[in-house]
Amino acid sequence: MPPRVVIAEHDPLWLELFQGERERIGAILGQRALRNEHAGSTSVSGLAAKPVTDIVLVVADSAAEEAYVRDLESAGYSPRVCEPDWFEHRIFKGPGTDLNLHVFSNGCPGIDRMLTFRNWLRRNHVDRELYQ
Repeated sequence: MPPRVVIAEHDPLWLELFQGERERIGAILGQRALRNEHAGSTSVSGLAAKPVTDIVLVVADSAAEEAYVRDLESAGYSPRVCEPDWFEHRIFKGPGTDLNLHVFSNGCPGIDRMLTFRNWLRRNHVDRELYQ
């Protein structure tokens, strides 16, 4: 039987979880973390969602794993996905918070795609309802 997908009403705690992870990742990577954004459904106030925090982390070059992977792993983040054919995208799972840490290279169009969609849902009530 496939795993059950749980959709929860929006929880303001999701923002706090993201902020904690943002601080943690910033402390681990310092200036190597060029950008760290809350993305996905949990970042849209009022939107029911899977209670999994999506974070977009931008580094200089996501394919240059020696620059960041070991430090993330040492802090408990687990690499789960490596997609060299899709913008050199990487995903890590978090050590405490249920999250997907999406790692992209600076300037990658995948960043704007994820954040533009988030921003649209934040501004457009009708489309937010349709998406839900």
